[in-house]
Amino acid sequence: MSLIKGAEHKLSISKDSESRILSMIDKAVAEARKETQFDSFYQKTAEALKAEDENCVPTITRRILRADYRQKEILLQILKYFKGVEHIGFLQDILSREIITARMGRIILDIFNKSDMMLEPGIASRLLDLDALSQKINYSVLSGSVEDSDIQTFISRPSTEQAGIMVELIEDTGPKCGIFLAKLLQASRAVGHAMLKLAVPEPTMQSYQLLEQLYEKTGDKEIQRIAKKIAHTLKQQGIDLEVAPQKQHQNAIFKTAELPEPRAFATMIDAEGFRLIFMLKSISQHEIKIFNIMLSEEKGIADIEAIASLRRESQQLIKNLFF
Repeated sequence: MSLIKGAEHKLSISKDSESRILSMIDKAVAEARKETQFDSFYQKTAEALKAEDENCVPTITRRILRADYRQKEILLQILKYFKGVEHIGFLQDILSREIITARMGRIILDIFNKSDMMLEPGIASRLLDLDALSQKINYSVLSGSVEDSDIQTFISRPSTEQAGIMVELIEDTGPKCGIFLAKLLQASRAVGHAMLKLAVPEPTMQSYQLLEQLYEKTGDKEIQRIAKKIAHTLKQQGIDLEVAPQKQHQNAIFKTAELPEPRAFATMIDAEGFRLIFMLKSISQHEIKIFNIMLSEEKGIADIEAIASLRRESQQLIKNLFF
């Protein structure tokens, strides 16, 4: 009888511990969504979770499965400070069946690189290809010109990778992603409409305006039908489609902060005909994404990479390079 009571007591402690772990995770996620956090924040969170229960990895991985994309990125940042191989198999599994953004892929690849476990063939190259294509499409949309070759490459990728690239594109470019969707719809109606569902998940004025824009460019009757359905829903909610853009701007699906416009700096053309272009795009009040593009007039874009940097550090970098 005493053994049974002892087991029940241990089980009770385990449940209490899991509840505290989930509470700590939710608090960390809320803080990271509120403002950009440094690596030290995620490391301290991981250490606090280990102190609560050194076997907390399964609780974290279960939380990842029911998280949205942004929450997954935050939880993966925490998970990378755990040693061992328990979570490596989990990460390989979600790569085969979950939608993965390029940012998530970079974190997962970092976790893999720090482990000694043998990975399934092709995982690293797949994540690198996903990152490269996502960055290239993101830059193309921001520059206002999407190449047909990038559209075809996008169509050739698995549906989970397509969705991951699209989710990140929507988050980074907002309504500007319409230029990509228009070209995608012309190249593949099926893939285009699948990605359109990610861009207009709710009946909002911003969704209606994006659909109207796409219909003007493509003449797609299905897009017109969806736009009319959203318009009917908005009218039932008492939203005047003629004046709503000003009134409803705060509640748009693509909420953007008051951030500086993107800037670009270019080097002189070198002896081989190449120049470097540095494009700076603010992604928060404190963080900037720097696109480093090598190109020439004859060969076009030869290489492209992107890094995230603090605003003051990026400003110092540009000052050192160009001024």
